[in-house]
Amino acid sequence: MVARLPNLLYAVITALSVGLLASRSAGRYAGLVAAAAVSTFLLSYQVAIWLATDAPLLAAVSVALLGTYAGFYATSSRERLRGYLLMHAALGLDS
Repeated sequence: MVARLPNLLYAVITALSVGLLASRSAGRYAGLVAAAAVSTFLLSYQVAIWLATDAPLLAAVSVALLGTYAGFYATSSRERLRGYLLMHAALGLDS
């Protein structure tokens, strides 16, 4: 049971980052729906309970997508830098 706790953390990170991405792009309601949807997908559930590298990969890619979106649609260079730093940090953790 304790060995699966990191995968639970990865599942929460995935749901939060997908929810934030949808919220930023389509509104708060879309964020809630997206987070609920990704949390209830059978494949996401299976990835989260396996003791493999798939759960951190899914979390890192979803955080990287959030950073990409934040950097691309940033209105200031500071926000753009934060978004792309988030993207690169997530991709760096992935490899």
